[in-house]
Amino acid sequence: MRTLFIYDCRTGEISLSRTYPVQVGSSLSSPLRVRMSGDAGVFVATGPTGLSFYVQTKGGMAGEANGRPIDNVYPIEPMKDRMLVVGDGMFIAYWTEDETSAGALMAQYERGKWFLYETATGEWKGPFAQAAIAADPDIERRFAWASLAGVRKGICSINALKRLIQDSVPSTMYAMEEAGQLSPSLPEQSNAEEEETLDGSSGRYTCPVCWLKFDAGNVLSIASHPDLMGDPVLGRDQMLRFLAKRFNTLGQALDEKGVPCPDIACPFCRCKLPPAFLESREHVFSIIGAPAAGKSYYLASLVHEMENNLARKFAAAWRDADPTGNSMLNDVTYRLFNSNTPEEAYLSKTDLEGALYSEFHRHGRLVKLPKPFVYAVSSLKDSTKITSLIFYDNAGEHFEPGRNSEESPGAQHVSIADGLFFLFDPTTSAPFRRKIGENADPQLVADAPKRVDQQNIIMTETAVRISTILNLSPGQKIDKPLAIMLGKSDLWLDKLDEKLQSIYTDDGRVDHEKVDANSEILRRLMMELHPSLCTTAETLSTCVRYFAVSPLGCSPVEFMDAASNSTKIGPDPRKIAPQRVCDPTLWVLSLLEPDIIPFI
Repeated sequence: MRTLFIYDCRTGEISLSRTYPVQVGSSLSSPLRVRMSGDAGVFVATGPTGLSFYVQTKGGMAGEANGRPIDNVYPIEPMKDRMLVVGDGMFIAYWTEDETSAGALMAQYERGKWFLYETATGEWKGPFAQAAIAADPDIERRFAWASLAGVRKGICSINALKRLIQDSVPSTMYAMEEAGQLSPSLPEQSNAEEEETLDGSSGRYTCPVCWLKFDAGNVLSIASHPDLMGDPVLGRDQMLRFLAKRFNTLGQALDEKGVPCPDIACPFCRCKLPPAFLESREHVFSIIGAPAAGKSYYLASLVHEMENNLARKFAAAWRDADPTGNSMLNDVTYRLFNSNTPEEAYLSKTDLEGALYSEFHRHGRLVKLPKPFVYAVSSLKDSTKITSLIFYDNAGEHFEPGRNSEESPGAQHVSIADGLFFLFDPTTSAPFRRKIGENADPQLVADAPKRVDQQNIIMTETAVRISTILNLSPGQKIDKPLAIMLGKSDLWLDKLDEKLQSIYTDDGRVDHEKVDANSEILRRLMMELHPSLCTTAETLSTCVRYFAVSPLGCSPVEFMDAASNSTKIGPDPRKIAPQRVCDPTLWVLSLLEPDIIPFI
């Protein structure tokens, strides 16, 4: 069977296809993924004789292959690796009917390591690290051609390579065989060179556990053979992590015993990454709030409502992307919505260093971090449109001033989040309690325990942390959406003079005009009761909206806890009816993934 292999020179990813025509590009709809800006891409199809493939540019995007523009179609001869440039993407295409030989060839490529042809001596030098090439101002004068480590011939000009490394649009590419005089064999690669140093500040992917960044070429594989139990960092009871050098024809890494290794790990904390992590775009959603604000109830309610309502309202699917990692949150959600009594549905407060936290390696030390919960959202009309959402259930104490220590950086995910969600608890706010007035809710009765309202402080602390970690200049704002969620709306929403509208259209879109209208009503309320929280939020982000949510939709009830012989309050599962809990998440998703959650 004729199989096309694509090697992304930017990321080191290898992908393959056995069906044609097939799209190569950066969008989620591209079966063969290549890192390039925008929606650039190419199509590969069988030729008229069935013995060759052709490349055709997509949407008029400029493309080159072996130094020549791709005007219409370009034949890729069998069993010859060809460097192609489309926009600012650079990748090698190779097809064959012998997948074993192709897999062996692809396994020789090493992202970031290049051999260079020295014009003065006519010799190949290297391998060179990408950083050294980018930093050398005379590189174009001293060298003419470049070859990715493992490739048999030179495949691009030095100028094109330097532009690739600097993430600029590459210049014209040249094939080595067209140069005529350049046909020396490459030397054997040395194993003595040092591995590229990673600092975690850049890369296409972000680890959902330690929040450090990396590219696909840096991902570690997890050994499968039982003799390879024991990792030098994680300890004896964990399988070995290693940087793969050999792959089978399916693109799976092979451990030193030759066993396929489908599982991958972060190169920093070495934790196992969720299934299909490299194949889908991911977004970190950070939920912020004071201690006992109800974040656990909110997150459990959100999971339940998204799972049940997404298909009906938006022709989209919500699924568990990591059943093992999500087991705790799934159990909490099940308890909340499938219990018979308040005692069964009651959720204990998230302990600061409790079950939702574990020790992970980060920057060379063991630190306590919250476990990530990963879910996938995809279009039911087009299954290639998919994204992963990563949530955390932090203890509120982690957002308090003085808690952000290097030993326990539990809430630093706010700095890399694609969406921020601040859960405001009206029952701890004196101005809000006066607004609500007399109410039989056990959280509001006169003799109910009063908690210190430090929500303004936590909002300020969040802004300071984000500004510090991102090194923002004074007055500089982030352009990430920030949803201020006014919780327990079943207690106070009827006190408003103006009514909120549904933000969803009948044809399954988020109506941004109605989001803005609702937000303005709630902002006026907050400016009346908590103006400093509003001003802090709006000096942090350029995109702030206000939402009313009620994870339970009803007041809790009192019950006697037999274990502690004390009275507690918890939800009555027979009355739970969440209100608007999905609105903030769907608003943010409509901004980030409009192909899945469209908007008007």
